[in-house]
Amino acid sequence: MIYHSKSEGKTSEIAAEIAQKFSSGGILLLEGDLGSGKTTFTKELAHHLGFDKFEVKSPTYGYIRHYSQKDKNLYHIDLYRLQGSDELLNQEIEEIAANPQNIIVVEWPQLLSEHLKKDAQKIKFSYESPTSRIIEIIQKH
Repeated sequence: MIYHSKSEGKTSEIAAEIAQKFSSGGILLLEGDLGSGKTTFTKELAHHLGFDKFEVKSPTYGYIRHYSQKDKNLYHIDLYRLQGSDELLNQEIEEIAANPQNIIVVEWPQLLSEHLKKDAQKIKFSYESPTSRIIEIIQKH
């Protein structure tokens, strides 16, 4: 499925659709260049899952941010700064993923263990123009 987003409002609509599918847990892998909309999408996804989108910040300098609300846990993971595979970090993410009710969003998932990638939903973000993005939901195989 390919979406064209020309505004944060449209990105929010797309995030709302995805949130319905992941409200009870799952892993989302967000791929795309810097500034292509991954963090904006994550904030909107959090909003549609019942979290305060203004509390959601990029975890670039801490790798993992955890948001909790009632019986929901959202983990926002950003692996951008990793130079190579990090066994301890992958182990921590494996522990988070062991609870299938956790909602896990991973930006820059290239260094994530293959085990975690196999059951995840991949979403690719790319530039269509300076003010427009393509958001592609990649079918699982």
